[in-house]
Amino acid sequence: MLRRIGQAATALVVTTCTLAAIAVASGWLHPVVTRGVSMLPTYQTGDLVFVADPAGASTIGSIAAYRNPANDSIVLHRIVGGDATAGFELRGDNNESIDPYRPVLSDMIGGPVLTIPRVGTLLQQPGAVAPVLLGIGGLLTGLLVVTQPPASRRRARRRLRGLRTLGTTPSIRAASLAPPTQAIPVTAAPDTAPATAHRRTPSRATATRIALVLLVLALAAGVVAAFALPAQVVTPPPAPEQALSLSYGGPAAAGVTYPDGVAATGDPVFLRLVDHLDVVMRYDAADQRTVRGTASVWVELASTSGWSSREVLAQQDFDGATQSLAGTVTLAVLLSTIGALATETGVPSSSAKVTLGATVAEATLDGRSIDPITSTIELSLTSDSLTPLDAAGLVDSGNADGSKAALTTAAMTGSERRTATETGGIPRRWRQPLVMALLAGVALAALAWPTRTTSVVMPVGAIELSPQLTRIRMDDAAALDEIAAHEDVPLLAGPGWRAVLVEQRLYWDGDHEPRSTEAHVPA
Repeated sequence: MLRRIGQAATALVVTTCTLAAIAVASGWLHPVVTRGVSMLPTYQTGDLVFVADPAGASTIGSIAAYRNPANDSIVLHRIVGGDATAGFELRGDNNESIDPYRPVLSDMIGGPVLTIPRVGTLLQQPGAVAPVLLGIGGLLTGLLVVTQPPASRRRARRRLRGLRTLGTTPSIRAASLAPPTQAIPVTAAPDTAPATAHRRTPSRATATRIALVLLVLALAAGVVAAFALPAQVVTPPPAPEQALSLSYGGPAAAGVTYPDGVAATGDPVFLRLVDHLDVVMRYDAADQRTVRGTASVWVELASTSGWSSREVLAQQDFDGATQSLAGTVTLAVLLSTIGALATETGVPSSSAKVTLGATVAEATLDGRSIDPITSTIELSLTSDSLTPLDAAGLVDSGNADGSKAALTTAAMTGSERRTATETGGIPRRWRQPLVMALLAGVALAALAWPTRTTSVVMPVGAIELSPQLTRIRMDDAAALDEIAAHEDVPLLAGPGWRAVLVEQRLYWDGDHEPRSTEAHVPA
């Protein structure tokens, strides 16, 4: 019975893998290969994650996979807000900002069911899927073969069942159970009554089976508990945002080109009409949080030959939620610098790139350093004009005059990365090790399951032993049982002795040595 349990456990693994393959093929179970570092430390790059049940993966705090229709990609992040109607808000455990796309329930694919680390990297290699599947199939087939009893033992069982039905004499029973190549010199007395063959199970094999069954049951209980009693996921709130806007403007003669008499952000600047630009930055911290840092406004000039130079127009330390700063750049100085460069190097340059920029650096929030933030506007400089290179990237500055500005927003993040934590229950990170341990435990049970389970014990009456036999006394009764089971021969039991006949060797133990023509002792 216990060996059948071992075979059933192996068959369960094969069935589970088959059902998983059917579930993947039918679309109920979806494999997802993780990429990038957005879900560290929950998932590493190349992990293979199986997801299912879209409706069940729609609670705040749970991990869910959704399809982004913008690029038809699958994203595996954690739900931090929203709902199925207005759209869910998701964010990677290692990200500070929320995903730009808000999926609805129809976009959801499901939540994680099983994670296999690093396997996704292997499956992504060209032509690797077939060898991996063949390897898994070969392993499972090998487990089934190992757990099947030898053919000789199956034949012995069939013979034993036949002997019980026929009720033959001990001597005939012994001869019937012997392998075809072995002759057991046992004879029965005429007045010998039929005896009943019974089995003896070695205690060592029984203990092994019990230990393997308990191991698999304990691991299975751990897996069930990990999924039935999950810990509650507590996601930290998103980091506060910071915004940095940058604009430029300069006075100009009013006319057709500049009706208001001002060259504003996004306008081409004609050097004949404008001689300088005021570069203005504004920094805002969300929720009026107090930030300490250094703000600067600068201009960078770069030629087509690769030369570049940066000049700080204004710089100031600040302590507060907002900060404004302005600097002035003289356009004639930019032209003269490019001309001097061409004269010195002998490399003519018909144009150059001018970058107006603002930076807030060395900033801290609540004593914690945050990453620098920079906003820039790139322009092309020629001998007669300064033209924005990406006017379409400019946004409304929010001023009453309708002017535009370059805007950069970023989370106030630094060296401290906040990740989700788990409280109460069993941590979700234990699910993967427990599932892998259960699979390993089932495989170990299938491989280590004792296949030589029992020896046939046969009480005998009269016995005739050949003088050519080599007699070997065994000090360990369990060893005698093991020999009988290993050789698939019956264990003969007489008055005060037990013996096993293997070819011309007689292995025995007991108080008396087996001798020919012993008196019959009823079983």
